[in-house]
Amino acid sequence: MQFRLRYGAHDIELVPGEFTIGRSEECQLALDDAMVSRRHLSLRISSSSVVAVDLGSRNGVSINGTRLKAERLLVDGDRINIGGHEMVLQVMRRQPHERRLSTRTLQAVDIRDLESTAVRDDRAPPTPVPAPDAGAKFAVLAQLANKAFALGHVEEAERILSRPLSDILDGLKAGQETAPALVDKAASYALRLAIEANKASWIDWVIAAYHEAERLLPSQMVEDIHGAVRKVRGANKDVFERYVATMTHVELSANERFILQRIQGLRPLLV
Repeated sequence: MQFRLRYGAHDIELVPGEFTIGRSEECQLALDDAMVSRRHLSLRISSSSVVAVDLGSRNGVSINGTRLKAERLLVDGDRINIGGHEMVLQVMRRQPHERRLSTRTLQAVDIRDLESTAVRDDRAPPTPVPAPDAGAKFAVLAQLANKAFALGHVEEAERILSRPLSDILDGLKAGQETAPALVDKAASYALRLAIEANKASWIDWVIAAYHEAERLLPSQMVEDIHGAVRKVRGANKDVFERYVATMTHVELSANERFILQRIQGLRPLLV
């Protein structure tokens, strides 16, 4: 049997022995990510099987969405999640004279670099593996942030969420289709960061996200913002006014017009 690990645009052949994944450059797959432990996961490969073993990582490993508790025999198509990174195991019969990307160390890998880089190979391209759903990726990081919030580690929660929140807003600005449910979920975490970290810039994020999505803020979100701006000072009035100006030119129902009035009621509170 032949085993490969699909990560981003890379197919990494797994040869018999141990393949380690972690933040350390000594690992065969080194991930430059603070959410990844130095030695996070071991894949123990034989000629007929691959077994995943959590090496006592801080944030854990999930296989197909289920937390890995000890070790687990992997099968074709299993999805391995470490932090916000997803890898997929591929099992196939070995073909002669293939050129391979073997288990060399990939140092300081950044997932966005991998997503934009293809492995040069003379053979036909492998069957593409669908990229993880953006909502699913955010949900994984949100779970990690929840743990940090629960422990009172607000700075760590902010570090976990800053990049995905930035990516979501950048995608909205670029016109990328973004699920409304993802925007709503991300906004709820941004608003929590605003309150917990006492940073008005996260209130600005919420307003800007709905502005770029050209959506009216949900009524509960509006009420939550009313509470937040009484605690956190310094929200950007220009961001707010641009959003309100956009919404006043959108055809709204009677209920939506009431929500817009509540949004406009934030104006005197933005000091």
